[in-house]
Amino acid sequence: VETDVWRVWGRTDIGAGGSDLQWLAEAGVAWRFASSWSAQLAYRALDVDYASGAFGYDMRQSGLLLGVGVRF
Repeated sequence: VETDVWRVWGRTDIGAGGSDLQWLAEAGVAWRFASSWSAQLAYRALDVDYASGAFGYDMRQSGLLLGVGVRF
């Protein structure tokens, strides 16, 4: 969803490739405060479950994202 000032987004994906299972989920909002500048706030979570022989890991990383964007 997008207006001239605000943009709201979300995305998710699931994969198996070389891992048993992995997924990513993200949702955020952006505010255009000048014609070329914007600020973004989002939350992202990434989960990977991988096993190969004696080596394996099951991890989840998640947290807030904060950014400033500029358009040329």
